[in-house]
Amino acid sequence: MPTRRQINPQLLREARKKAGDGTKSAAAAAAGMTWQGYNQWEKGSGRTSFDWNSFEALCDYLGVKPEAITDEIPETQQAV
Repeated sequence: MPTRRQINPQLLREARKKAGDGTKSAAAAAAGMTWQGYNQWEKGSGRTSFDWNSFEALCDYLGVKPEAITDEIPETQQAV
C-alpha cells in the first residue's frame, strides 16, 4: 500500500521563497491556480486532497520533489 502524504505549509512556503521570484502569484501561475487557491495550500495544514497535476507543476517550478514539501501521514492516522 502506498504511503499517504500531506502538504506541509511551512516547507511549501520555504521552497516558494527560494524559487523563482518567490511570490504567491508566480507559484500559483506555475501550478495553474489562482493565488487564492494557492494561498489555501500554504495556510492549511494536513491537506491530502489536491489536484496532482497542479501539485506536480508547482514542484517543477519550485525545483523540488514532492517529498520535499510533504510529510508522511503516520500509518495509525491513515484511513483503512
